[in-house]
Amino acid sequence: VDTKVTVTAESAMVNTESGTTSGTISERQIQDVPLANRSVLDLALTLPNVSGDAGTENPSLVTVTTCPGCNLSVNGGRPMSTLLMTDGTNNTGISLARTMVSFSPETVQEFTVLTSAYSAEYGTSGGGVIMTTTKSGTNEFHGTALWYNRNPAFAAAPFTLAAANRPVATLKYNQFSLAAGGPVYIPKIYNGKNKTFWFAAVEPFSRRDH
Repeated sequence: VDTKVTVTAESAMVNTESGTTSGTISERQIQDVPLANRSVLDLALTLPNVSGDAGTENPSLVTVTTCPGCNLSVNGGRPMSTLLMTDGTNNTGISLARTMVSFSPETVQEFTVLTSAYSAEYGTSGGGVIMTTTKSGTNEFHGTALWYNRNPAFAAAPFTLAAANRPVATLKYNQFSLAAGGPVYIPKIYNGKNKTFWFAAVEPFSRRDH
């Protein structure tokens, strides 16, 4: 008895089915790249034909209106002309073309940026399309927990010629993130494997600088 299994994986040099130019940021890239801003839109700037400022949802980090995604320029389009979508639904603000709902990196499966020649169904864009896909529960329980802390007790004093004039560090910052998902399971009542799943996340933070 002879059994032979052949597995091949070849990427097509030219996509003959669509002329869309796009780039995708995978879950692994989101996990491996440190994001001080805690916004996956920062990674959009690593793709071709994307420039500008990803913005932030945190009002303590900016002196202007929080406007995540609105100042990105895709394929030469003007800022605030990009269509932002999440799980196939329009996630673009009306007054400001920013993301209506922002997602922490632990909740995003991947996102794709369409820069040119995309389908007519995305006709409301003046430059490009950013499509985000969020995570969902699976048959196995998975979770993530992290804590980022910045404390004056561990901060070095800035260098000055006169030691007596060195300012005292006062910034205290705590960033937490909890995310988990899995099958819905109620002992002796319901087993949701292969049928029903759940996923939830929370990201509280506190900042004090005085």
